[in-house]
Amino acid sequence: NVMSAKNNSENEADTEGREEENWVINGWKLDEKCHCLIQGEDVVRLEPKITQLMAYLAARAGEPISREQLLDEVWPGTIVSDESLTNAVNKIRRAFGDSSQNPQVIETIPKMGYRMVAAVIKEISEEKPAYREVIKDHKLSASSDGLSRPRIWLGFASILVVALIAGALWYGQDHDRKQVSTQKAEYTPVKSDHALNGKLKDSKPTISDNKTKQSPTILVLPFRNLGSNDEEEYFIDGITEDIITELSRLSGLLVLASNTSFRYKGQTIVPQEIAKELNASHILEGGVRKAGDKLRITAQLTDTQKGHHIWADRYDRSLTDVFAVQDDVTQNIVNALALHLTDQDKVALTRKYTSSIEAYELFLRGRNLYRKRTMEDSKQAKVVLKEAIKLDPSYARTYGTLALTLIQEANSGWIEDPIEARDRALELARKAVLLDDQSPQVYWSLAFTHLYRKEYEEATDAVKKSIDISPSYADAHALLAFIKNFLGEAEEAIELLNKSMQLNPHYSWDYLWNLGFAYYTLGEFEKANEYLDKAQNRNPNIRNIFLFRAATFMELGMQDEAEWEIEQLLQLYPNLTVSLMSSQSPMADSKALEVFLNHLLNAGLPE
Repeated sequence: NVMSAKNNSENEADTEGREEENWVINGWKLDEKCHCLIQGEDVVRLEPKITQLMAYLAARAGEPISREQLLDEVWPGTIVSDESLTNAVNKIRRAFGDSSQNPQVIETIPKMGYRMVAAVIKEISEEKPAYREVIKDHKLSASSDGLSRPRIWLGFASILVVALIAGALWYGQDHDRKQVSTQKAEYTPVKSDHALNGKLKDSKPTISDNKTKQSPTILVLPFRNLGSNDEEEYFIDGITEDIITELSRLSGLLVLASNTSFRYKGQTIVPQEIAKELNASHILEGGVRKAGDKLRITAQLTDTQKGHHIWADRYDRSLTDVFAVQDDVTQNIVNALALHLTDQDKVALTRKYTSSIEAYELFLRGRNLYRKRTMEDSKQAKVVLKEAIKLDPSYARTYGTLALTLIQEANSGWIEDPIEARDRALELARKAVLLDDQSPQVYWSLAFTHLYRKEYEEATDAVKKSIDISPSYADAHALLAFIKNFLGEAEEAIELLNKSMQLNPHYSWDYLWNLGFAYYTLGEFEKANEYLDKAQNRNPNIRNIFLFRAATFMELGMQDEAEWEIEQLLQLYPNLTVSLMSSQSPMADSKALEVFLNHLLNAGLPE
């Protein structure tokens, strides 16, 4: 599962006439030929460029290296941004479970560059007399200029060599073993990247609509689990999302998206900081304790400008009253903010999705499984959602989520007949709309289903209906951008994504992927790669990110990197082929699709 024969021969030519070197970094062997870190039976795959950067820093362990030197030496003759280097360093840190705050592998030197501070050993090929030379083993001590210089201990006496080897190996193995393949990076709030007029700008979310400016902006924080059962998290998160959904339907209120809300899960929030970061005028927070058929829900609304509560309440009810409590919370917020309700708003507040608490719990569990995006979870999601439909055949959102699950399986090559799956998905999505034509989520499901059937006009109409019902529904604006991308209308897609990011400042990976897609279409491949890299950092298992990164690398002439993306993709989606992509891609421009598929074929995706 290493490089292609072509790249192997190039690597062999590069190393001909010199000693073959491998580096051992904190107990992990860096193998430059297979682009991986190895420790015993554990293997962590790396991108080719990440391997080169790691080897470059290892060879100069302890030395401060400027950003300019790294860009010139590791990316020679290529124009890349400082952000590309930052992302590459962050990937190395994640490979070792390292952090910038307490660096054990790579240290950031402010306004200068980086320095490898890990225990590093240079390992010489066994074709030569076998030995290891200890290069560095620090924490570095401060010198008069603030930068320590490496000290190299060389010894020829066997006792000294053995002692050094033992010490270095002990140091490397004494640390906790950390693997990135199953880790997620810690979230640190940062300024949003907004695409404005084709340029990147760092700014706080701003709303150009005068009516929206006068409206209160509310952030609904994830309700806390007040009980002891962690398995109830999906249920509590579902209550939070439903409150967000109901509030977002009100025309006089701007509601930040659930993606933004859930970025703050488990964090202690200072209202004034949220007001500054997100322009949120109010925060709703609360907690849920679920014990058998008993339910306790607490909620409080805070004015972020004044820093005090303007409404709070506690509900001790039976589990079957959960919908009544959600309605009561929504109505109390309307009263506390003195919102003027239109006739449509009043109708929205009377909406009832289901009267079956059992069906509701199954729906929440099924939606949670679908969102995990694995084959096994998808299969289980179908079972759970079908059971919910049996309990309440009129529960519209269950049909919509089941339709999305089928589309996901068809797109991923997890089922034998994808055409039949898409037909069935359309039936389910249409039924969802018939059952509840005032739910923005079911119209979103219908739009997504139409898109992957290449029914662009129907998809556009459905998602616009979703936006009409819920103007603050950020994911609906993003889906419309997604549709525009597949139609080749990249400039419009970027404008829509800017709107989505205003509504959802801590947007998810798919917003970034969408931007990468747009810049790929525009032929701005460096910028496309930056966004695709960011998207992959947030979610490393998404098929479309791998595909578009591979195609972008091919456009940039980076064959090795393109092949690596396809190799990683096939480990996650072994049944994926060019022909499958040809049959399922919603890309409307046949010539653009042909170019895209040829890139994937040349990068190693099977026919």
